[in-house]
Amino acid sequence: MYIWVIVNVLSGRHDLAETTREMVKRGSESLKQLAVLQSTLPHQQSLLNKTSHDFQLSLAAFQNAQKLSAERQRTVVEVVKQTAADEAEGAPPRDAGPSNPTLQQTQMQIQ
Repeated sequence: MYIWVIVNVLSGRHDLAETTREMVKRGSESLKQLAVLQSTLPHQQSLLNKTSHDFQLSLAAFQNAQKLSAERQRTVVEVVKQTAADEAEGAPPRDAGPSNPTLQQTQMQIQ
């Protein structure tokens, strides 16, 4: 049952990562369009520079969020694999209590 919860969380994170990836792609395209506008509208240079800078910061933040999400997903997958391996070997299932620091760390990362 615990594994199904993690699978659902990973699925949600994957969907969110895909949505974010699409937003970054659209943002990059818009940034290119802004660059073209800067050369064709010199009287709006100041406003376009600020907008372009803000876009670049937003894109960098999205990319950092994607990297962090991927790292956390890898951690969760490793724990799930270990749990499944333990269960396959007949080891008692790990609980979510304070005696399991790896599981606690993973749960904190999921949040």
